[in-house]
Amino acid sequence: MATISMTRSRTGGLMGLRILIDGEKVGRVTPGSTVSHEVAHGQHEVQVRRLWAHVEVEVEVAEEEEVRLLCSEVDATGRSGEVSPLKVMTALANNGGLSIWREEDAPPA
Repeated sequence: MATISMTRSRTGGLMGLRILIDGEKVGRVTPGSTVSHEVAHGQHEVQVRRLWAHVEVEVEVAEEEEVRLLCSEVDATGRSGEVSPLKVMTALANNGGLSIWREEDAPPA
């Protein structure tokens, strides 16, 4: 068997994000948490969902491999700590502010 692990960044809202692999709900990640799920080797669709938005990525997993993914969401607060309407609009226009990366391809924190 192989494993797909999803770690959520520590930024963003407190609501858990649902993780689906090949359409099956496998867990929920809150800021800073990780969920792992065993899969057969081959290609899989991984989705991160919340009420109004989702993002998905296709990953190829080799036998006995662990694919480590990171997900994050846009922090919509401005420098003052108040919600920034511009950041909210940008997030809504871009997958609801959700992103997924392979761990080795993730931008610096």
